[in-house]
Amino acid sequence: MLIAFLINILTLNFEWLYSLAINNLHYFFAFSAFMYFVTAGKDFIKATLILTIYVWAMLDFINLSGWAGFVGGFMLLNYVGKISVFAILSENPKLDKKAILISEIVAYAVWSYYNLIIVGVTL
Repeated sequence: MLIAFLINILTLNFEWLYSLAINNLHYFFAFSAFMYFVTAGKDFIKATLILTIYVWAMLDFINLSGWAGFVGGFMLLNYVGKISVFAILSENPKLDKKAILISEIVAYAVWSYYNLIIVGVTL
């Protein structure tokens, strides 16, 4: 999705961009509300853009690599990992500003672990 978005931005395909905006209003408001809740209203627009880019990049990588994506086992490990990270970050105020970045790094690490070790997908 990220690659398609960048291609359509570069080619000035306004019809596709309009269709994307109108057809995904639910996701826009859901991501915005979620990030407003997570960031307590501070800089949630930036956080929403980061989340959108992250989801689009992850979906593109899933399609290109053939790895398992948003499946039950991965989601369980990912949520346990995020709970652990946020528990550690809540005790350390210096790392609070980097919480989203650290959380995403943990998500990619768990995703790689799930696909390479648990599922056994070969590259």
